[in-house]
Amino acid sequence: MTIKENKRMGTAAWRLTLAVFLLTRLLLPTRPSEAGCDAVLLVGDMDSYLADAATSGLELPDGFRARAFCLSDLKGNNEAGTFIRDSSVIVVDVMTGGLPNYLIDNGLTDGRSLFAVSSSANVSALKEKGFIFDETIRDYYRHNDVSNLRNMMKRAISLSTGARLDYDPVKVKPRNGLYHPEAKKNGGNVFEDVEEFLKWSEARTGYNAQLPRLGLMFFASLIVEGKKEALDALIRKLEKGGFNLLPVFGNATHVVKSYFLDGGRPRVDAILSFSFHGADADELKESLEKMDVPIFNAISLYSQTIAEWEASQDGIPPFHRVWTMAIPEMSGAMEPTPLQGKVEARLKSGALAYRFELIPGMTERMIPRMLNWVKLRRARNSEKKVALFYYNNSRGKQNIRASYLNVFRSIKAILDDMRKSGYLISEDVDEDTIKGLVLRGGRNVGSWAPGELDALIESGQAYQLPIEEYKRWFVELPGDFRKRVIDQWGEPEKSDLMVKNGKIIIPMIKAGNVVLLPEPARGAVDDPIKLYHDPVLYPHHQYIAAYLWLDRVFGADAMVHLGTHATYEWLPGKSADLSAFCPPDVMVTDIPNIYPYTMDDVSEALQAKRRGRAVIVDHLTPPLTEAEGYHEYIELKEVCAQYEAAASQGGATAETYLERVRETALKLGLDKDLGLDGVKTAEDVGAISEYLEYLETSDVPYGLHTFGRSPGKDALSSTVKAILKQNPSLPTEDLSSKLRESGKSESDSLLGALEGRYVSPTEGNDPVRNPGAIPTGKNVYGLSPRRLPTPAAWELGQKTAAEIIKKYAEEHDGVYPEKVAMVLWSVETLRNEGVNEATILSLVGVKPVWNPNGEVAGTRPIRGRDLGEAQGGRRHQRLRPVPRPVPRQNSVSRRGDPAGGGPGRH
Repeated sequence: MTIKENKRMGTAAWRLTLAVFLLTRLLLPTRPSEAGCDAVLLVGDMDSYLADAATSGLELPDGFRARAFCLSDLKGNNEAGTFIRDSSVIVVDVMTGGLPNYLIDNGLTDGRSLFAVSSSANVSALKEKGFIFDETIRDYYRHNDVSNLRNMMKRAISLSTGARLDYDPVKVKPRNGLYHPEAKKNGGNVFEDVEEFLKWSEARTGYNAQLPRLGLMFFASLIVEGKKEALDALIRKLEKGGFNLLPVFGNATHVVKSYFLDGGRPRVDAILSFSFHGADADELKESLEKMDVPIFNAISLYSQTIAEWEASQDGIPPFHRVWTMAIPEMSGAMEPTPLQGKVEARLKSGALAYRFELIPGMTERMIPRMLNWVKLRRARNSEKKVALFYYNNSRGKQNIRASYLNVFRSIKAILDDMRKSGYLISEDVDEDTIKGLVLRGGRNVGSWAPGELDALIESGQAYQLPIEEYKRWFVELPGDFRKRVIDQWGEPEKSDLMVKNGKIIIPMIKAGNVVLLPEPARGAVDDPIKLYHDPVLYPHHQYIAAYLWLDRVFGADAMVHLGTHATYEWLPGKSADLSAFCPPDVMVTDIPNIYPYTMDDVSEALQAKRRGRAVIVDHLTPPLTEAEGYHEYIELKEVCAQYEAAASQGGATAETYLERVRETALKLGLDKDLGLDGVKTAEDVGAISEYLEYLETSDVPYGLHTFGRSPGKDALSSTVKAILKQNPSLPTEDLSSKLRESGKSESDSLLGALEGRYVSPTEGNDPVRNPGAIPTGKNVYGLSPRRLPTPAAWELGQKTAAEIIKKYAEEHDGVYPEKVAMVLWSVETLRNEGVNEATILSLVGVKPVWNPNGEVAGTRPIRGRDLGEAQGGRRHQRLRPVPRPVPRQNSVSRRGDPAGGGPGRH
């Protein structure tokens, strides 16, 4: 063989070797040198079960492995850390902020392909760290189910390693639809057409057209492994409990318009919703008013396990109360009730995951309540029995009262209106007769006044409940509740509060199918006002007996707590999201609860809504005059309420409100009047609030409001003048018209609620500060977006803007930032009253302008020489000057809310 031939063969062999090498690289997966060829999916806790199901069944070539881990699994799990370090492909849910932080803090971003899914407030920063925002990868995750996540992982591996893996395109899931676990439709359980679903539902064995239909609303993300099992169990329990169901997922406005309404008529008798988080959009509000059915607020526990919630005195953390309670209240949702939550699930792989389960006993607690509200819709008024509570909490003949309300005249007005609406009420009596009957037979009597108790019994109206019968009721109550009552008050037979000859005395006035009775007193002390908000004192036996009597003997179809405020909603228990063992929940039993409340006490009305399971029907304050007295006291009361609301939600403005309470209280000398050592704590604010409440219940020179009746001509005129003094741009006739409408609106809403109808929501506050709150007769919620940012938030926003500028300048040799990006979350906006929005305004050099009733009417520029003071109280003279001293461009985006990695994607 010649040298030339040998050289030619060598060249051919080299080419063959190169071809085999290239073909091998094309056909077989390769392992990058920087890390292993393993792939990992990092998700929030609530998606961990689904993620594990996807990765554990993922078919990959030899040499590839895939695992899933959640945030909780990364804490102390050495195996998880080792696997992630050996992985060359990482797909991470960046909405769960701890996950990208884990990778960055542990130096796991270099030499790996990092695919970001879901939303993040720090996209630019993550891109700089090497995170890849591939839209197809993100789309797989947006439509997350097992098959989509498996295909997502295959695509991520293929893009990163050059391995040629087969994967299907994204299987797009409908945004709106109907779901039922028993349905089998084209291999799935989802319908997009409501008529098709109804046809399937009505053809099922055992279908009963006479049962009420309940609209069940939920997020589409609940129809996945690890979550749908709880949803399926809920659907089956609701059907077994006596409902036909219309189970729907999707956008709230679309769901109501397209599925729950049929040509303007409701398809459902009530709604149970996990997903009313669309605030108060006008289109949704209009559709809900057309529906005219009660809406129940179902809560999922995203931020804690069921066990953690059960053990917590606070219940749901403050931040998540905004998402789970405050926002749904803007749509008129009531009775916030946790129904499902996460539980730990240790998988075969050893990884930690979480799945949803129903909270034991809570669905069973909710079903009879909803059925009773529906019963109000279906029963004739002449058949209904109604209990009306008034307040006699301080005992004594002169202590029948409520804040700003003429109690006896209001009782007369309510009975008259009910009689006209067909309720069976005994003879028509005047106001003085009602007052006489109440004072003789409808009062709480202290154990120190046995003669008064004898007189009460002799009036012939009081119910005498044998203690032995009460004991049979008592033993059926939750065990923990019974134990605490006995620890504090002893066994029932040892009780001496409102007890005579072995019988518990329940004072009342019977008026046909309506019974009037005083809410039982909290206890027996010299200063019972101190007991109103006592956080540890459980109700005594006579208190419990009165509420149980309504359910067990009288058979009340509804109860009305007349006026501000009762004591049952302040009983011990969780802060807002009550369990079946919490005393307020035990007292209400299964009876629908309607609560007339003064329009200007929104903070405490929220307690009645959330802890008292009440539908609020707000009413006017007393008539006003131009020279409105006690202005500083009224303002202080509002600031106290703002402090309590901010503190309960963990809001950043709480300290600002506390300082305002302190300044005003010291100025008025209330600290000395109440014997306070300054105003430093929540307890101090509570003492001031109780004192102001006492002042409210005292007679005032201009009279009290009568529920369901508008002010007379002179009173109306003076009220309009008082409102115009603070709001001169408002049209006089419009104000007059709304005040004239208020009385009828209050009565109509109360009667409507007694018929199981929807009470429209609105923001509250007194008519001077918020003329938009009239006409009254509405179900008030906490905070209107029109008032954001609040003045307190503006103060914090300026400080935050100054800190942003200062920090940037310190890190960049004294140069101002030229661009600032901020992400706005609706939950955070409500929780902190617009602090982020205020920060943006300060950064661009404008300040909000509030009208006299507290609404933001616009903005105005901050003068250049004042910018330093507006952004932190000093000029930034040491900073290097730039063309504009505030950001030239603001990038502002608004996103959904994370809610602990749960509903943020929906």
